[in-house]
Amino acid sequence: CGNTVDEAKARGCSFDFLSHNWVAPPCLDPLTDSEYREYVGGQVRKLGPFPYYLDVEGKHHIEDETAFSLLANGPTLADQHVYTTREEHLAHCTFLLRRTHRAAIGQVKLNDENAQLWHTKHCLDELRHADRKPMDELNEGFYVGFANC
Repeated sequence: CGNTVDEAKARGCSFDFLSHNWVAPPCLDPLTDSEYREYVGGQVRKLGPFPYYLDVEGKHHIEDETAFSLLANGPTLADQHVYTTREEHLAHCTFLLRRTHRAAIGQVKLNDENAQLWHTKHCLDELRHADRKPMDELNEGFYVGFANC
């Protein structure tokens, strides 16, 4: 999908909210993406809907998915970094494992990042040790970017 949002759009890529990446159409899964989007937008989240921030103190809330997706433009990794809650991180892993199962039975294709065994092991470890950190603090982070199909 390239290295900028404009390149990604020009190549027909879309933002996959669940993987936090711009992805080519063959590796999109509208079902798990919409399930995850519904979960994240729910009012029952520990810090409310859409618990994404530019800083660990929670002073700079990322307002919506468009602003979130544009973080992929960088220009540095620090500019692409997002802070969130443990609750959201575990939900990301849960929905991604659903997607991985759908890929295993041939319903979807995973992007290159999510298809890596290390990512599956990471998510399983996080779920196994879910109580390692408080659920309602900004104690988790990830990067928004571009993935290959």
